[in-house]
Amino acid sequence: MQSSWDITGFWNAIQSVQEELRTNIMAGNVVPAYTWVGQALQRSRIDIVHEVTSDDTDAILVFTPESDPKVAREIDMLLAAAPRMNGWKIFGRRQRQEVEDALRMTEEVYDVDLRDARFIVTSLQTGGLEITMFTAAAREFESAAAAGLATFFLEHAIGEMLLMQTVRSARLEPLDDALGSSIGASELFEMVESQISHQSKIR
Repeated sequence: MQSSWDITGFWNAIQSVQEELRTNIMAGNVVPAYTWVGQALQRSRIDIVHEVTSDDTDAILVFTPESDPKVAREIDMLLAAAPRMNGWKIFGRRQRQEVEDALRMTEEVYDVDLRDARFIVTSLQTGGLEITMFTAAAREFESAAAAGLATFFLEHAIGEMLLMQTVRSARLEPLDDALGSSIGASELFEMVESQISHQSKIR
């Protein structure tokens, strides 16, 4: 519950070691930094998922609602209190990655091979999109875990904000069920943008 969060205490803790954390992250020592941030969240009674990474110039701290709108609003309140820290980028949603990186991350988390993945993006009459991901690995998962895998991949492949705003359903199905109209992972983001643009024109 956000009302019990010690937001000020959390950000004070991060600021006190920001240079050390950034140095570790930029050097590729992500696990100690991830663990330290996790412990700071626990001490501040903040129960949200975080990720730590970097780009060429900055350490990156991501808080993810895992596509839950209620948690997203709580994260927005946390970020509203975030201090400015040189050499850092802080996000409240998972950011869009290159599709190859999104596939790699999903494969690592779920221990599967997704190189055969195909997709169908369907525009719904009620608004929004349904995205179906097809892969032979789908047969390895129960329905809830399958939906979780598809959602996790899409959060990274198209960005969590766009996913939450436009995707009403994310499904994982066996590759055998893929239709001839399915597309490869490299075409996914462009197709999503095209469908969103089309919907906005016919409203």
